[in-house]
Amino acid sequence: MTKKDRRKSFTVLVVDDEDEFREMTIKRLLRRELQAEGAENGVMALKMIEQGHFDVVLLDVKIDELLEKLRDAYEKRYHQLEKIEQAQIKRHMAMPS
Repeated sequence: MTKKDRRKSFTVLVVDDEDEFREMTIKRLLRRELQAEGAENGVMALKMIEQGHFDVVLLDVKIDELLEKLRDAYEKRYHQLEKIEQAQIKRHMAMPS
């Protein structure tokens, strides 16, 4: 794989609420033959990350705080679901066959 091919397979997600800055950054990355996509907020970025593959995420500092809050909320929900699932397994195992 050549250096040029590696760049084309390298994908960057640019997360910034300022349209002009986000679009300028994406254009610069594309000129360097990198794959680039943009998200205007943390919620959109999380959805895009869940649906696709990104090697690097460039974040606006203010959005980083939002992503931390979203990550914390996601982890809390994940642990809640995990506890529910464990309780259901214990209940199922306790039932006579």
